[in-house]
Amino acid sequence: MSPTATESRLFPFFRYTSDRIKDESEFWFLWPLFDHKTAQGRTTEISSLWWLFEYRSPKDDAWEYWVLGHPPIAMFMRTVSPTKTLVEFNPIIPGWRREYVEGLGTSWALFGGLIGMDAMPDGTHKVRLFWIGPDRTDKPKSDLPR
Repeated sequence: MSPTATESRLFPFFRYTSDRIKDESEFWFLWPLFDHKTAQGRTTEISSLWWLFEYRSPKDDAWEYWVLGHPPIAMFMRTVSPTKTLVEFNPIIPGWRREYVEGLGTSWALFGGLIGMDAMPDGTHKVRLFWIGPDRTDKPKSDLPR
């Protein structure tokens, strides 16, 4: 540890670390029950029981979270950035996915892409059935099978 860093812990009950130079800290309680990380005065990660709930914010203007699992198989996922928004609901199989990409439009798909639709910025809509439909190389990829 450096002279600017501190650490307090009583395993497995809690741990707190802080580094004043890096402006980072981490706190966990009854690991892995709860974990919280900060950097430059903002929360960068929160998790509860690894797979139960997790939130990440790698940049000031982007964040993501998921519930019951980890990508790509979490039951619910949401990712937001300045140019893209993605929402997925996957109860057992890939259920519902909606993606918006700035300048390219919005797409949604059911059951991994068996049924879906692309909405372009010009207002046109294209329906996709069984992953078949008009091809566009620059469109959101939510209707492709995984």
